[in-house]
Amino acid sequence: MLRLIFPEIPGDLGTGRTIEEVEQQIKAAIVFHLEELRQSGSSIPEARTLCKYVEV
Repeated sequence: MLRLIFPEIPGDLGTGRTIEEVEQQIKAAIVFHLEELRQSGSSIPEARTLCKYVEV
């Protein structure tokens, strides 16, 4: 089981058995969260995380 979280967005964003499942859930969660922020008049927070891939 895969699980991803983002500090900028509350809650777990995605879990699934495949990367594709998790990616779909993450995209939907981000869209939902940003829409909620816009509707409430809140500003969209600046990203605080950095992602890099290291090949070994």
